[in-house]
Amino acid sequence: MCTLYVVSVTVSSIWMDLSRNQAVLMWFACLFLCSLFFEDKVPVLRYVQIAFLALFHWNSQLNWCQPLYMFLAFKECYRIQHLTRSIALAFFIVSIYSLIRISYVPDTLYNVLVTFFDVVNVLVIVFAVHYVVKVEQEKRSLFREKKHLSTHDPLTGLLNYQEYHRQLATLLKKGERFVLLIIDCIDLKSMNDQQGYQGGNRILIKMANYLRTFFSEAYIMAHYGGDEFAVVISVKDRRNPVDELTRLLVHQLPRELKIGVTYGYAVYPEDGETKDALISAAEQKLFNMKREMWLKKEEQELRAEKLRVVGELAAGLAHEIRNPLTTLRGFLQLSKKNNFDISPYYELMMQETERVSELTAEFLQFSKKNAAEFKVQALQDCIQRVVHLLESEATYLGHELHCTLVPTPVLVLIDKDKMVQLFINLVRNAFDAMVQPGTVTIRLRRDGEHGVIEVCDTGSGIPEERLNDIFNPFYTTKETGTGLGLSICYQIVHHHNGAIEVESKVGEGSTFTVKLPLAQNEQRPQAQSS
Repeated sequence: MCTLYVVSVTVSSIWMDLSRNQAVLMWFACLFLCSLFFEDKVPVLRYVQIAFLALFHWNSQLNWCQPLYMFLAFKECYRIQHLTRSIALAFFIVSIYSLIRISYVPDTLYNVLVTFFDVVNVLVIVFAVHYVVKVEQEKRSLFREKKHLSTHDPLTGLLNYQEYHRQLATLLKKGERFVLLIIDCIDLKSMNDQQGYQGGNRILIKMANYLRTFFSEAYIMAHYGGDEFAVVISVKDRRNPVDELTRLLVHQLPRELKIGVTYGYAVYPEDGETKDALISAAEQKLFNMKREMWLKKEEQELRAEKLRVVGELAAGLAHEIRNPLTTLRGFLQLSKKNNFDISPYYELMMQETERVSELTAEFLQFSKKNAAEFKVQALQDCIQRVVHLLESEATYLGHELHCTLVPTPVLVLIDKDKMVQLFINLVRNAFDAMVQPGTVTIRLRRDGEHGVIEVCDTGSGIPEERLNDIFNPFYTTKETGTGLGLSICYQIVHHHNGAIEVESKVGEGSTFTVKLPLAQNEQRPQAQSS
């Protein structure tokens, strides 16, 4: 279009015989057009275009060159995109046009006004160009921002979930070998609880920056989920990338970010040839690693709990044994030093010795895992045996022992000796809880798929704040108790897959409730039940 216009001006100037020199006119017309065509390859031509145009205008003697000056001003203003510099350049261009125009037109008021309005016209064009450019730049910026927000995570700046899936599907079409890596931050939720969400967000941002640094040549890098990231990296040869990934993610990353990670990976095409297959393989390995870490953590916590319990048991046992041993040692030291006759204290010393023996025996029974002989038997047999064994003791202490049983046998899979020991401990605890003559009642009933045994007393009761401690080893409120009786009861019930509970009111008494699962019908013994 510009070429056609320059040719038209040249022909018109020659035809109207206005040209100063026709050969020079055509020469500068060609130079001006060549500077326009080759300015991208030879940038210095931009600085001589105005000179070629001015010489072409001076030789043509036509005002029709004004659109060419406007074209140059428009082009340079769009390239510069700086308002002050654009105004100065446009004023320079229109000044050259006006000076050349004045050289061949009459010096009249009309021509002066035309020159003035030429300057105004160029300035308007400059402002219009800058306005259009600014609007176009804002539109492009908003479009880029919108596109970025629709494809990237606003927190980390990485690809979001949808864009990650789209680019992964596109990458699969190329057929190149790569590794899909899914990374999960450990305990980020607990960190959010401790430091707030801002602390968790800082960790996610650091994690994203770390991935950008160590996987700078990754095909895809995305914030996969709440605390998960996905990275797709190239594998040029047939090496297994596991060793390098382990070094980065298991050893180096936790040391720098102070947070642990679990990860899963899948190699294309060995672990899958489709997007869903690769993601499933990587997530399965991630789940397996999480499971292994969870099991290891549980094992460590269990070991620590066992050591804590052993420590508590050892401390309790040492405390309980030390008291009677201190008494015996005192008597022996007194006898040795003063040659006293300690025969009057033989009975007391024997009691303390028996107390140590009883304590160690119960401790061994509590800690030793005896081989249980489980058989399907009726609970009525166990309860009647307990009543027979303790009836005389109840009478001696001035208490009454009552028993209420259902008529049909309540069959459970039990070790009968252990069960008898359980009920004897509970009944004797009831005897000890009643300072005055009272009543102990044993009830047996069915409750769905369980047999329920209740041992009730009319003693002083247990304060509510102590109910949570009564099954702990060495916890006792009795002066001569070892604190292992109810712990042994809890252990026996636990080994029978049952449950033991207690309800108590101070001044009214306590009720211990034992629930045991009923045996299957086909396991009922053929022996006659009582």
